[in-house]
Amino acid sequence: MSTISNLPSEVTTRKHVKTDTDGNRDVTNRTKANAPSKNGKPTKFKHSGTTSAYFGAAKDVNKARGVRKRDATLAALPQDDTIKPVEEADEKRLALKSLKDGAHGISKAIEGEAKSTKANLNPFQNITQSPIKYETLDLDIVAPPKNKTLIKPAAAKNETVVLELPPALTAAAAADKSSYQYSHDFHDIDKRDEDDDVCVTEYVADMYEYFSEEEHRSRADPDYMIVQTEISPKMRAILIDWLALVCTKSKLCPDVLYLTVNVLDRFLDKTTENVTKKNLQLVGTACVFISSKYEDIYHIPVDDLVYLCDRAYTAEQIYEMEHKILKTLNYQISLPTTYKFLLRFLNAGSCGKQMIYMSTYILELSMLSIKFIDYLPSELAAAAVMIARRSADRNLWSPTLLHYSGYTEEEILPVAREMIKATTKYPDLTSAKRKYSSERKLKVAYILPKSL
Repeated sequence: MSTISNLPSEVTTRKHVKTDTDGNRDVTNRTKANAPSKNGKPTKFKHSGTTSAYFGAAKDVNKARGVRKRDATLAALPQDDTIKPVEEADEKRLALKSLKDGAHGISKAIEGEAKSTKANLNPFQNITQSPIKYETLDLDIVAPPKNKTLIKPAAAKNETVVLELPPALTAAAAADKSSYQYSHDFHDIDKRDEDDDVCVTEYVADMYEYFSEEEHRSRADPDYMIVQTEISPKMRAILIDWLALVCTKSKLCPDVLYLTVNVLDRFLDKTTENVTKKNLQLVGTACVFISSKYEDIYHIPVDDLVYLCDRAYTAEQIYEMEHKILKTLNYQISLPTTYKFLLRFLNAGSCGKQMIYMSTYILELSMLSIKFIDYLPSELAAAAVMIARRSADRNLWSPTLLHYSGYTEEEILPVAREMIKATTKYPDLTSAKRKYSSERKLKVAYILPKSL
């Protein structure tokens, strides 16, 4: 909307309201020059037409005032879910209202005080309120990350110890050189964009080489819940499921969710404080606030976040937690996430729309499981592309994917199988399944491969 500050400096504007016999109000602008007239008297106002005529855009003033008046009235009413606006709300307000309803019991449930009769409003009702012991955590990691130091077991005197490397570390050496991934030349995926200044193809190789170096420090320790005794992997999964719904309903770009989860895990790992169940949702809310500022053009307003949290936290608390998270992470936000690698690998795999949706679906499901923190973002992205190719009845890997990802089929296959296995870990968390069961997402949730 244009404002007075947008007008030329030598012109000022005043608004005059006229009311006709029917009670309708009409807003017009009158302009005058700052310079005096020839006789030394101020220049008379000159009628310049309606607001829409001056600014070039139609403005329904009565409707805008009516909406503001309605919002002010609703804000003064008791916060009861049974109260609904008399007028039809816009799409965003309906989306925020549905999110608020879904999150109504989250903060209470984290504290262990939820007693709602509606199961869908109390997702934590079946979680024990006693401190979580380390034995109950599901932290088993199938494939260790690359370059992880192997601990040599203690050997008896004069005894020869033979170390057997995990399959993920020896897969490249054991790869079948006659397989499809080696049988053809790779395709130059950047050639078609070399004349496009936006794609900066002359820098893309250096960018992803840098990402590959930086991704090693972008992960949290999957064992951080040994210290964070008041939260559990299940609570983390419920929070991420809700954050995914917030990102979807708020129409944030896909990068936001991936960065949100990354910031959340790194903060819980590095903070010296023991995050309580009461503050877990506050931490997640501040993480999505930070990520939307960094990745999206328009970040989610803090007032919307307060509303979505059912006013469990104030705007000041969210700002304070935002500062605490950034300070704990030393403001290290610009790190390569899984989504950055996924875009590159989808291009290398010549993936269509169905495979794109399938890969993002499997990644959003894998976010819920804490065990995948121990994998590199590039490994998860490559595994998601492999699963997507299987869903489309294509070869699991290709020479182009081998070239641009740096992984062989044998290296990624164990990771992909573990991701498929994890899709059924939290069947009660359905945010991703509902999202990818829609026509818009080609219903890829129904064609998820059961095995590889």
